[in-house]
Amino acid sequence: MALTQVIGSGVGQVTDIKIGGSGSANTLDDYEEGSWTATVTGSGGNPSTAATESGSYVKIGRIVYCTVTISNKDTTGASGAVRLTGVPFTPNKSTASGNLMLYYAKSLNSTTANITPYVTASYVAFYQTDYQTSTAWGEISHAAGANFYLYTSFWYETDS
Repeated sequence: MALTQVIGSGVGQVTDIKIGGSGSANTLDDYEEGSWTATVTGSGGNPSTAATESGSYVKIGRIVYCTVTISNKDTTGASGAVRLTGVPFTPNKSTASGNLMLYYAKSLNSTTANITPYVTASYVAFYQTDYQTSTAWGEISHAAGANFYLYTSFWYETDS
């Protein structure tokens, strides 16, 4: 794999980096860091008071990596599946990826084997599997109330 730097007009200024060849498809020319606002929603109803938190993202080319820590929110009024909205770029396909840690105000099966963030075009869902019954994936549900905690990181691809 070749790594080529093209130096700009200023001394030491790098205008682009090419990896694996000199063509435009090999140019790393899009890097961005920023923040996004995650909003906790429910597939059957949203919390009575908006439950939002600022997260961060890094975008390299078409890959977006997001993190958010939602701490001590009141989700009273929320129903159905736990979802997050507000990702910084529109995903170009649905993707299961990432990590999740939960505390209170969610309803899990007692035999849940794993939980995975699932990024869609309009929200991030959280799917679980059951190790005893080998059932298909199903979204985790709200157990609405105070003390909602959700820590997650996930990545997805975008066309932006």
